[in-house]
Amino acid sequence: MSWIVAVLARWGVPEAVRRPLGTVLLVLTLAIAVVAAWSLWLRAHDAAVIERHDTAREVEAGAARETAAGERVDDALRNEANERKNREAIDNAPKGGTLDPAAHALACQRLRNLGRIPAACRSSSCGGGEASAE
Repeated sequence: MSWIVAVLARWGVPEAVRRPLGTVLLVLTLAIAVVAAWSLWLRAHDAAVIERHDTAREVEAGAARETAAGERVDDALRNEANERKNREAIDNAPKGGTLDPAAHALACQRLRNLGRIPAACRSSSCGGGEASAE
């Protein structure tokens, strides 16, 4: 504190004001230092909390990704089995049966909606599955 009073004396501050003004300046300086130290600690603390949160979230996301990958494999296997059953049912269906035109057209439209156009649905007998080149 004596160096603050000496600086104030060099600046020409009256002697009656030097000591109280020096005390105020010292307290103000300490307060600023405390606020700065607290601010730095708070920033470091917040960064650590955020890092812990991000790590925990990434661990949970990794577990969810592993679960999703397993579910995708299961879905692919189930879809393949269903597709195989559908093909077998079509291949094992009795030959020579006929559908009435409305049922045939409905079946062809359902297949088109699924993105499949078998040869029987490409003919002009069910409205055609492809546009003509006119």
